[in-house]
Amino acid sequence: MIKKIFFPITAVFFLLSSPAFSSEWVYVISLKNVHHYIDFESIDTDDSHVTYWSKFINGDTKAETKNKWTINCTNGTATLRELIQYSSDGAIGESYKYEDNLEWKEITPETIVASFKKLLCNTGN
Repeated sequence: MIKKIFFPITAVFFLLSSPAFSSEWVYVISLKNVHHYIDFESIDTDDSHVTYWSKFINGDTKAETKNKWTINCTNGTATLRELIQYSSDGAIGESYKYEDNLEWKEITPETIVASFKKLLCNTGN
């Protein structure tokens, strides 16, 4: 009898004590049948940098790619930190982490990253 009660109580304890991970994917724009979103729950800022997750969904194949970006709001550069590709059935395809080899590049005007910079950096540029 004690084992039957102990397991559900233990399971509830671990569920309540585990950190909650959530996403708040907000639609941003569609370009050439590719739909772009940003996860507002993932936004992290420090000094002149903002880090966030974005995703895009191919409107034809329904395949999805999630990207973790950091933007330097001061000098207008960005780096891709992580990339995860999903097939149309939700299975994880390829994934990459670039944390050990970050490449900061100038943000090209009129791109989706430039739109995210304008949205997240509050610069209006």
